Amino acid sequence: MKKLITVLLILISTIGFAQDQNDLKSILSLETGFLGLWLGYEQPISNKFLVKAQYGQEFGLYAQTVEGSGFFSTGTLSLETRYFYNREKRASLEKSIINNSGNYLAIELQRVPDILTTNEGDRILIITKSNTLIPKIGMKRNLGNLFTYEIAGGIGYAWNDNRENTLAIGLDLKIGLILF
Repeated sequence: MKKLITVLLILISTIGFAQDQNDLKSILSLETGFLGLWLGYEQPISNKFLVKAQYGQEFGLYAQTVEGSGFFSTGTLSLETRYFYNREKRASLEKSIINNSGNYLAIELQRVPDILTTNEGDRILIITKSNTLIPKIGMKRNLGNLFTYEIAGGIGYAWNDNRENTLAIGLDLKIGLILF
């Protein structure tokens, strides 16, 4: 009887705590894109939803009539919720779904808090603290086991601390390295 109870407990705990191959997983990654470098963490909240938090250092060029032109870099913080809508279909077609690969719909909130802002030379460059809220459609795919690429885009809303509002366009073209 003790052996039967032990076997049943082991089976129940194995079945209860076994992860499905289709489940999303927590990932820490370093990503680079056209004009930036980001450190991101993806945390699943269900088998179709995850939350991604990122810190990025984004780069750009500026042109001013008085000061001239130059190069700058500024820090960004973002929080994004993703809904993966085709993971089961990809798995049934025996396509890779590791490292949270799949097509997704997302809503990204990004803040440019004017931290770690630098520019070349002794020119004074003022970065206005700003926010964007952009719904996106995107896809994430694997390049081997340690690398991924992402393509996403959307149109949303931007506002800054000077109470100026505008249309925002978000376009992500990123290659990432899975750290763990």
